[in-house]
Amino acid sequence: MKVPLLPAWALCALAGTLSAVLPVLAQPSVPSGPSAVTSVRFCPRPGYAYRMVGGRFQGSINKLNWTTIASISTTPPDNQWSTLTIGSYINRVSFRYLRYLPPSGSYGNIAELEFTGGPKRAKLNGVPFGTPGMDRNYGDYYTNAFDGNLSTYFDACAPSGAAIGIDLNAPFVPGPPQPPVRLLPASPTGLAATAEFTPDCTKTGGIAMPHVALSWKSVAGGSYYTIYRNGAAVQAGVTPCGWTDMDITSGQTYAYELSATGPGGEGPRCAPVSVTAPSPQVSALMTPPANLCIAGLWMGSTANILSWQPVPGAAGYNVYVSDVRVGTGLTVPNFTLTPNMLWGGALFTVTSVDAQGMESIPSAPAGVLAVSNPALPANWWACTPEVPSVLVIVPQWNQGSPRNFITWRGHSSDTVYNVSRDGRKVASGLSNQYFFDADVKPGESHSYAVTGVNTDWPVPVEGILSPSISTVTLDSPLTKATGKVTITEVVANDDSAVIFIKPVPGATDYRVYDIHNPARAKYAGQITYQKSQCADLPRMALSIEWNGINPAVGADLVVEAVDKLGPFQRMDGIIGSGAMKMSGISGQAMNGQGDPSNVPETLAQSEVFHVNCAPVSLKGAQAFFDTFQTSQPFVKQPLPAYVPPGSQYYGELHDYAAYDNDKWEVRQYGADLTNSQFFVMDNHFMDTTYDGGGPGSPNPSHNNVASMVMMPKATADISGGKVLHITFEADAHLSGRRWLEVGIGEAGDELINIAKFETHNQGPTTSGKFMRWQIQNENMNLDMFPSLGGVYSRVDLLQFSDWNDAQTTSRIYWDHTGPLANGTPQDLDKRHKFDLYVSKTHYRLQETMPGGLYNTVRERDFPAGTSLPFDKCQVYFVHQVYHTWNEYHEMKDYNPGEQYWYNQRAFADERHWDNMGFEVLSAFPN
Repeated sequence: MKVPLLPAWALCALAGTLSAVLPVLAQPSVPSGPSAVTSVRFCPRPGYAYRMVGGRFQGSINKLNWTTIASISTTPPDNQWSTLTIGSYINRVSFRYLRYLPPSGSYGNIAELEFTGGPKRAKLNGVPFGTPGMDRNYGDYYTNAFDGNLSTYFDACAPSGAAIGIDLNAPFVPGPPQPPVRLLPASPTGLAATAEFTPDCTKTGGIAMPHVALSWKSVAGGSYYTIYRNGAAVQAGVTPCGWTDMDITSGQTYAYELSATGPGGEGPRCAPVSVTAPSPQVSALMTPPANLCIAGLWMGSTANILSWQPVPGAAGYNVYVSDVRVGTGLTVPNFTLTPNMLWGGALFTVTSVDAQGMESIPSAPAGVLAVSNPALPANWWACTPEVPSVLVIVPQWNQGSPRNFITWRGHSSDTVYNVSRDGRKVASGLSNQYFFDADVKPGESHSYAVTGVNTDWPVPVEGILSPSISTVTLDSPLTKATGKVTITEVVANDDSAVIFIKPVPGATDYRVYDIHNPARAKYAGQITYQKSQCADLPRMALSIEWNGINPAVGADLVVEAVDKLGPFQRMDGIIGSGAMKMSGISGQAMNGQGDPSNVPETLAQSEVFHVNCAPVSLKGAQAFFDTFQTSQPFVKQPLPAYVPPGSQYYGELHDYAAYDNDKWEVRQYGADLTNSQFFVMDNHFMDTTYDGGGPGSPNPSHNNVASMVMMPKATADISGGKVLHITFEADAHLSGRRWLEVGIGEAGDELINIAKFETHNQGPTTSGKFMRWQIQNENMNLDMFPSLGGVYSRVDLLQFSDWNDAQTTSRIYWDHTGPLANGTPQDLDKRHKFDLYVSKTHYRLQETMPGGLYNTVRERDFPAGTSLPFDKCQVYFVHQVYHTWNEYHEMKDYNPGEQYWYNQRAFADERHWDNMGFEVLSAFPN
C-alpha cells in the first residue's frame, strides 16, 4: 500500500510537534570525534548551585573505564557559567565519551554543560546521553543540559546515581598516548548485615541507638570499598572488610550494596542485602521508677541529688542526663548529679533494670534544680511560694498493690514541691505536680497536704502547707464494669479509623489494638471532658484513632476501657531504653498521657470489629498528595546560600537545617536542632519542635519562634482562572504559642523567613510576595502580602473579628468559654482536616472535625483591586512554636493536667500530619 505524501503545511506542523515532544532529536552540530579536553564549562540550575559541590567530570574511551578530569570543590556562582581548566597530563589523552557525574543526593540540578578541546580548544560537539529526567512540570530531560538555554535544566528521577554526557561519536583514530585499560575488581561476596541496638553506644557518647554491622569477604585487586544504602553511596574509602552504619532509624528497612575499587576503577556492586533497623528491647516485667525528686547542692556551681521511689523486684537502676547514661547498675534509689553533668534545659530520667539486665521504659523526666550561691543575695525573681490548691486524690491499684495518686495546682514561683502524709513529710523536691504514694496498705485512711518550694533564695524557702484532703486506699483491684465497651461509630480514613466510644463508668482512659498484635496499643489520652461537654458533644467526647491500617486487608480491632491514663514515653529522642531516634516503630503503647509507671487495668472490653479503609487521592489536573504510606528516608542537605549558618536573627541566636526525600523538602528555622526532630510513624509525618535551647542544648531556652516547614517539590500553576486546593490533616491541640500555618509563595521565589516576618519587615521570600493562613486555638487569619516595600504591605482577607458575623453561629464551644476554630488540648492526636481553596481573586477556608463533624466554611472575594500576585505557586506547611518556656510556667499556674505537648516536656510540641497535598481545579467545587 502506498503512503500518501503530506502537504507542505502538514509537514511543517509535524516537524514542530516532533521538536516539541522529542528534544533529543535536535542535534545542531556535527560530532567532533575523540579529542583531548582542555576545559569544562557548566552552569547550575538556578537556586541549586550548592548541590554541585562534589560533582565530577569524566572521560572514557569505551564507556566502561572512566577517568576523572575535573571536579567541583566549592559552590559555583548561581545561574552563571563557570569554567574549569584541565591539567596538562589529561590534555594528552583523547576521549570519545565525556560525562558529568553529580554528587550523591543532588538530583543532577545542572542547566548547561560544555567541553572544549582539540588543538583549537574549541567546543566539542556530540550526541547527548544520560539517565532519565524527572519530567515533572517542565520536562527535565538530560538533553536540556546541552541546548544552550540557561532556563532549562536536567533533574534526575532519583537523588543519586545520575549521569549525563556526550558521545563524540566517531571511529577512534590513533593519536596521543592512551591510558592502559585496567581490569576492574570483581563484585564483593559474602556481604552480611547484622542489626543491633546498643543502649549506651560509646561511639555516640552513651546515646542509645540502632546500628547495622556490615561484613564481607576481601576482593583481589580491591584497594578500598564503597558502601551503598538504598542505592546511594553512604561511605567510600572503607579499607577493612567491615563497617557499621549508625545513621539509621529504628523500624526502617535498608538495602545495602558494596563495590570494590582498585587501580582500574570501581567494580560492579554486589547483590543487595536487606535488613530492618531494630527497636530497643524493653523489659516487659519492669515498670520505671516514679516520683523523681531533686535536692540542690552548691559545689562551686549547681549540683543535684536525684532520688526516686524504689521499684519492687528491680535488680538495679540506670540514670540518664539528656539521653546520655551517667549512672549504671545503681543498687540504691538515689544518685548525685555533679556540675559537669548539668546544663540549661537538661532532663533526668531513670530506668529500672531486671536480673537479666533489661531496662524498663524511662521514668517521667525531672529538670535541673538551679541552686543559688549561699554567699550571694537572693536572685531578683526570688519570691515566697504560693499555697498549692485544687488537691485531688485518686486511689489506684497498680501491679498488684494499692497506691494513692495525688495531684495539685501549683504556681510559677514553685520550683519543686513537698508532700506530707498524716502530718509527716513523705516526699521532698518533686519536679512534677503529682505524687504516687505506694507506701500504703489496703483499706488504710490517710490525709495529704502539699507545699511549694522556691530555690532562688540563698537558702530555699518553703511555702505554707495547703489544706489537707483525705482518702481510703483500695483493698482490691477495681471490679470490672458490667457489660462491654460500646462502639457507637467508626469513621474510616485512607489508612486509619476514628472510633467513637460510649463512656464506661469509672474509666479514665481507653485503648485500642489489633488482635493480631495485642502488645502494641494506642491510648485515647487525656480524657478530661466534663459531663456538660459530653452532653453537647456526645460523639466528640470519647474517641480514639487507630493508624497504620493496610487498606488492602483492613484491621481487626478491640477497644478497652481502663482505670488510669496510659503510660507515656518519649518518642522524639532517646532517654534511656524504650525510646527511639526518628523512629517508625516503638514496640510500646503510644499516645499515653499518664506517668510511665502506670499499668492500666482493664475495666471493660468491646467485641472484635473489622475496619476497612479506602485509599484517598486527589484528582485535579495538577496533583501532589502524600499519605506517607511509602515515605522515603529524609536526607540532610547543605544549607541554601541565602540562610547563612550561625547568623544572628532578630538579635538572637538561630539555627537552620535542610532535609529532603523524593517528594519533600523540610527546613527548620530557629529551632533547637539538637532536640527538634521529625520522623514517620504509622504513616504519620510527625515533628517535635523546640523553641530555642531544649534539653541538652547550650542555646538559650528561648530564641523567638521555631519553625518546621514542609515544602512539596512539586509546584502548581493557577493561571487562566484555575483554583488551587490545599489540604492536610493535623491534630489541633493548639495555643497562642503553638500554631499551624499554610503559606503560598511564587515558585522559585526562595523562602527566607517564615516566622514574624511582617513584624520585622524582613520579607518571607526574596520578593516578599506571599499568602499566609494562620490556624490557632481562638482564631484563623488569612493575609496576603503583595510586595516588600519600606513599610510592609498586607491585605487582610480574614481576621479574628470576622468570627462574630453570621457565618459563625454553628461554631463549637469546646470549653464553654468561647468559639474556638480548631479545638483544645483534648484534640491531642485527634486529626482535623483543613482545606484552602484559592484563585487569583477568591478564597474558601474549610475545617472538618474528627469523624466528619461540624464543617466550617468561609468563602469570600478578595478586596476590590487586589489579586494573588503570581500564577505559579509553591506551597508551604508550617509548624510554629513560640516561647514555650513561658507556657510551661503558665500551665503550672492554670492547667497542670492539660499538657499541650507529649510526655510533659517543657520545650517540645509534637505534631502529627497526614494526607497532605494540593491539586489544581478548573473552578471552585459546589
